[in-house]
Amino acid sequence: MESLIQFTNLKQFTKVFNQGNEDACKQYLIDQINKGGLKCFHCQHDKLYYIKSHSRYKCSRCEKQQSIYKGTIFEGTKLPLSTWYLAIYLILVAKKGISSIQLAQMIGVTQKSAWYVAHRIRLTFKQPKDALQNTVECDETYVGGKRKGSKRGRGGEHKVPVFGMVEREGKLAAYVVENCQRKTLWPILFKSIKPHCTLMTDDFKVYKGLSRHYDHNSINHSSGDYVRGDIHTNTIEGFWSWLKKAIKGIFHFTSKQHLQKYVDEFVSKYNTRKMSIQTRFDTTITNIWETITYQTLIGKI
Repeated sequence: MESLIQFTNLKQFTKVFNQGNEDACKQYLIDQINKGGLKCFHCQHDKLYYIKSHSRYKCSRCEKQQSIYKGTIFEGTKLPLSTWYLAIYLILVAKKGISSIQLAQMIGVTQKSAWYVAHRIRLTFKQPKDALQNTVECDETYVGGKRKGSKRGRGGEHKVPVFGMVEREGKLAAYVVENCQRKTLWPILFKSIKPHCTLMTDDFKVYKGLSRHYDHNSINHSSGDYVRGDIHTNTIEGFWSWLKKAIKGIFHFTSKQHLQKYVDEFVSKYNTRKMSIQTRFDTTITNIWETITYQTLIGKI
């Protein structure tokens, strides 16, 4: 079903979701929730009706009520929905990301609140549900700073390994991992890529033996060989470059605790790059069914 809300730029967006029109914001949220098949959080019954005066749903079976924000990234918020929507829009259109300081200035909240809002929004960014197929490039990278004198390339102090796979002309998936050993990477690879696909990797020893499961081709980076016909890992390496420039230039630092959230954000941006901002916004709202407290987010619980 096509959304009743239409916008293609910030001017149109702010006209639809302006700060004085919370009713329109709530109605849009309700429309999106109803598309997904809302269930009662108390008894799981799927017949609920909306009480507009209280902004709550009431179950037709157990008659208990629940907020329209229950179980979503908006649960417990004191900010108006229009502020949340603006934050979502700004994060979606910021190709290289947006810092919590800049986001705070643009939506009119404190930096602490903006950081919390941004991380809740990142909960909506998902990895691909379907396995990759056809020709898939695999590579690992290390994200983070390094002390003076620490080794370059694979590893190094303060660096966190991330494993990525991208289907050429298709979807991309990437995950923060504990290490780049075979026992760690192969299960992720097997789960994420359909059997008997064409696999492109570099000459890292962990990929040896994959020819038993895939049409495996490798390029010898250690000898300065980066492209041989259609054998290369340039697509996934291009994504790594984008991710690292964003983290270094916009966020400056990401802890291991939160790195996967930033990876999810840029994976989602890559996978939706051909969609309109309208479609990307609608998709984000359909993925709001997660919540996290501030204390949990900062690791105090």
